[in-house]
Amino acid sequence: MSGNIEQVKLGYLAQIDERIKGLNGHAQDASNSLQVHAREIFESAEFPGRKDEDWKYTPVRPILSKLYGPAQAGAGTFEAPEDLEAYTFHFVNGHLTKHPRVLPEGVFAGRLSEAWELEALHDQLQSLTEELKASGIGPFESMAMGLSSDPMGVFVVKNMTLDKPLHFVYEVTSSESFAAHPYHLISIGKSAQATVIESFLRGDNETEYYTNAGNRIFLAENSRFKHYRLQAESYHAFHTSHTTVMQERDSHYGIHIAELGSKLTRHNLHIEHKGENISSNIYGLFISRESQHIDTQSFIDHAM
Repeated sequence: MSGNIEQVKLGYLAQIDERIKGLNGHAQDASNSLQVHAREIFESAEFPGRKDEDWKYTPVRPILSKLYGPAQAGAGTFEAPEDLEAYTFHFVNGHLTKHPRVLPEGVFAGRLSEAWELEALHDQLQSLTEELKASGIGPFESMAMGLSSDPMGVFVVKNMTLDKPLHFVYEVTSSESFAAHPYHLISIGKSAQATVIESFLRGDNETEYYTNAGNRIFLAENSRFKHYRLQAESYHAFHTSHTTVMQERDSHYGIHIAELGSKLTRHNLHIEHKGENISSNIYGLFISRESQHIDTQSFIDHAM
């Protein structure tokens, strides 16, 4: 790791420390303990370089050439298409600004800190947190986990079919450089079905910024999960994302990826099969122009 990258890492580590200080004695709550754990992982991790086989075609130096701080929320301009019926969560410059007031019974979607306040989710959130901590977490995901302004949780109870998608919209309006670190912890119960859409949208200005996103998705037996990812960031932006999916027997996961924006994009998709009769379908559309760099790496681990 070069000296400059090491200094940038120390800067992000200091930002994580500031977030942990703001937990006000609640660092051991399951939702907040993830940030504490992320700090430990991030401190000991090293960013990949060209000598790392998985990253030899994606340079990280441009992403880590400077330290990006958080931005203020601001007002967004996003309007959902008329023919898209969804429960929309609107983030502006990395901050949650609008969300549905009512969701169907048996579904929670909101801040992880709010999930922890619900007694019905305590045991599940605690169990998922421990499972996540026991798994492998890389430097970019640990940074997202540690620095997310509003880490989100999605919990769907068994046998529940969500009537329409959850749509997470990330919009940029800041005129100053910044970094946003969206993070989602998603759990779909036994024989439940749900759909999530992620949309990363460009702003109207030429601000250079950095989006570093993370998803942890847990699919119980016989569950069905559809995942749509639209990355249409500014051509002045950097974008890294890590999605890990843990599937139990008889579950189905399908993802549709559209990578269109950003000057440098890297998305890691890691799927683990933990039982029999599991299906995972990956579909992708990748359109680049001029010197854009778009790299998606998928890996399916048949653990059973």
